[in-house]
Amino acid sequence: MRYLSHKSIINIMRNIMREKFFLVCFIFFLSVIFFTVSHTYISAIEPDNQNEKQNEKQNEKPNEKPNEIQSGNQSVLQADSKERRAMRAELKKQLLINITALEKFSEIISQSADYITPSIVHIEVKRLRTALPSRGRDSRNIQIEVEDSGSGFIVQIENKNYVITNQHVVGGVNLESIVIHTSDRRMLSPKQIHTNNEFDLAVIEMDADLTPVDIGNSKNVRVGDLILTAGSPYGLERSITMGIVSAASRRKIPASNEQAPSCEFFQIDAATNPGNSGGPVLNIRGEVVGVITAIATTGGGSEGIAFAIPINDVLRIAKQIANGGVALRPYIGVGFDHVFGTKEHRKFGLDRLIGAHISRVLPDSPASEAQIQVGDIVLKLNGTEIEDGYHLNNLICQAEIGEQVELTIRRNKKDIKVKITPTGKVSR
Repeated sequence: MRYLSHKSIINIMRNIMREKFFLVCFIFFLSVIFFTVSHTYISAIEPDNQNEKQNEKQNEKPNEKPNEIQSGNQSVLQADSKERRAMRAELKKQLLINITALEKFSEIISQSADYITPSIVHIEVKRLRTALPSRGRDSRNIQIEVEDSGSGFIVQIENKNYVITNQHVVGGVNLESIVIHTSDRRMLSPKQIHTNNEFDLAVIEMDADLTPVDIGNSKNVRVGDLILTAGSPYGLERSITMGIVSAASRRKIPASNEQAPSCEFFQIDAATNPGNSGGPVLNIRGEVVGVITAIATTGGGSEGIAFAIPINDVLRIAKQIANGGVALRPYIGVGFDHVFGTKEHRKFGLDRLIGAHISRVLPDSPASEAQIQVGDIVLKLNGTEIEDGYHLNNLICQAEIGEQVELTIRRNKKDIKVKITPTGKVSR
């Protein structure tokens, strides 16, 4: 075992003390550096903290009295809400006042519809039509049975009940192919049918207890009048539509329809579709003023243009054919140039497109006896200014057979007056 001398121990202690001194000095030096850096960092961030505190204080200024401001907001909201409630109450009051008129109007329409419905009928027709065979089958034409439908309404003529409709609805079939459906769901068979192709009218004699319509006066119909239509568009029975009279004396209708040559039409904008044919046009009193006969359409359905024969003309013809008789219409025996234009009018000293230009005078006719000539322009009939040939034709049609009328004629730029007496011509 080896022992250290006293001197060696002292040297060791001295070395240890020396090393501790340097270690302490090093630690002290690190502490000074750490303190200096920490102080510098704290000094740098203190202004930012102060700024943030100042900003927080500034932001807190508007809310220095939060209870008072919240109370004020509630007061404003309560005032706004109260004002809105008062405004809505006033609007409701005015609405109830103003809507009363519309409700009364709506009630009138509903009452009119209810009133006329028992007099409206749905007409079901079965007819044979020719269908071309498909490839690979018999080349001969094939007859198939199809079902058509139309509308009509009940009238009373000489204490007998009849259904009036269009000729094109029931024409060309036998009685057994026609069924009349009433509003109370009865299915009736016609007793007899009388038709007039020129006016597209059919009068169907019925042997049943029926409710006739009220008849209005078509002479009182004006542009803008409210009207109703009733019928079976696309087979939908007892359908009511509403519109106005778009034109009160339409004399030309689209070429796709057969025009009754001695008749003028009402033009209406109420929805009118296939199946409405033969149905009535009514005023809001529930009185029939016309019979729907045609529509103008490019797609087959309603486009807001439909035409109706005035009821006065309808009844005039219906009364003549109801008992199997023939319809006579007034006739003077002239033809018209319907393309008589501006240049021709000026040649006759006319500065407006008026008058009916005579293009033909039939021999042994009232016009021939009255010495009316080709080239004459009829300007007036009994003082009524003539718009065109269609207009004159219609006025002649409304005249009485055997009753003299006066024509004002422009001939060689001079006006002359001619007396003429229409005779009766069979209308079929």
